[in-house]
Amino acid sequence: MLTNRQKSILLYLISHNKPVFGKEIAASLGISTRTLRTEIRAIDDSLKQCQIVIHTSPRSGYWITESDRARLTQMGLESSAPDGLPALAEEREIYIYFRLLTCDDYITMDTLANELYTSKTTISKDVHSMLDLVGAIDGVSLKISPKKGIRLQGEEPYIRKLISGILLYYQMQFMEYLHKTINHFYLQHGMLDKLYYILVNALLAQNLVITGPSMQLLTMEYFLFFQRKQSHHELTLNLDLEYKTLDLPFDEMEELFGLPLSEKDRICMFQQLRYKRFLHSSIMQEFQNQQMNEIANRFFSIFRKHTVLIFPTALPSGIIFSPC
Repeated sequence: MLTNRQKSILLYLISHNKPVFGKEIAASLGISTRTLRTEIRAIDDSLKQCQIVIHTSPRSGYWITESDRARLTQMGLESSAPDGLPALAEEREIYIYFRLLTCDDYITMDTLANELYTSKTTISKDVHSMLDLVGAIDGVSLKISPKKGIRLQGEEPYIRKLISGILLYYQMQFMEYLHKTINHFYLQHGMLDKLYYILVNALLAQNLVITGPSMQLLTMEYFLFFQRKQSHHELTLNLDLEYKTLDLPFDEMEELFGLPLSEKDRICMFQQLRYKRFLHSSIMQEFQNQQMNEIANRFFSIFRKHTVLIFPTALPSGIIFSPC
């Protein structure tokens, strides 16, 4: 009888049609190469009766022949694993984040290990590697209990900041897996694409163009904000109430999800929009110019305090920043 970790090793080898180094397999599962060697010996013992062998070479790594991969597939090994089984530690972290976001109670390590076909030790390592990102968001904490498991804790505005942080942190290398995981947990296939085109069309109508990755992030953020509302996680406060009016397609989004947006929701959504990378936007350019003016004025205000004895009237009372 194979353990979840051993199944994960076999699934990893089945998914590769050429030899894979032990360091790569161990890193993907969050285990040591020594543990990997021990597990592979145990797998070989279990598969002896089926005359299936994991081949190994110091120069090439580990591999399973094409015929044996086909036999393992026929035996139902792949069907026993959930769709989109994470192969890398970062993918497991993404899965765990969304698992926590869709559950208001504690989740045990055993539950996560069974869902991800790995060991509790591996899950524990994944969870501890997640603490840095969670700790970077004030107002959110990852509670860990030896008996109860883990859960996210924090007020809704800070949870939404964490959502944005998760998407931004993983988007460079794992955008496709983020998209797949969101669809896996929320089971609303096609909704992300519909929301994407609603936003693109509305922004283009105002001569606003956002870079591709930023547009994908914005769509995911808005989608997840609506999902939080559907789960009755309402905003009770805003982190920053100041915002500039922009015509976002609020009516179309409300119709798409069947949920009304509060003023706090709209402010939150604009706040996320203004941090994105625009290719062209006179409105956002004006906003950025105002920010640069404020930064320049604060700088020269401090500078004047330190130079007043030498140059008492050398600097004007206000500085206006104007980009070239």
